[in-house]
Amino acid sequence: MKKLLYVLSLLVIASMALTACGPAATEPPAAATEPPAAATEPPVAATEPPATSEKVQIRWFVGLGTGTNPEQVAVQEEVVADFNASQDAIELVLEIVPFEAARDALSTQIASGAGPDIVGPVGWGGSNDFFG
Repeated sequence: MKKLLYVLSLLVIASMALTACGPAATEPPAAATEPPAAATEPPVAATEPPATSEKVQIRWFVGLGTGTNPEQVAVQEEVVADFNASQDAIELVLEIVPFEAARDALSTQIASGAGPDIVGPVGWGGSNDFFG
């Protein structure tokens, strides 16, 4: 009986992981409602970056072990400030979550498809909770 429950648990976990890692659903393209652009407009070069003033946000999740002590928080905030001052296109966002709530917070973010870009520093307990 224990073996059956173990196998079923592994199947549920595997299906959740595969669902989270699968491709996003796409919608079919909307029907064109405007006539095509006039032939006199110059073509846009493929190498031009999109015109946007928004910075790309990179989320840094801290809380699965070390990193939440006040002296560590101060150093991490300094790293973020220095990095952001040196960048025009990227913004590093620090998310510090208390250890007691970090596992659930990170699990929820990952399950919703909105996981952070960077996780760490991570202690033994945190790395074991998210093995693989």
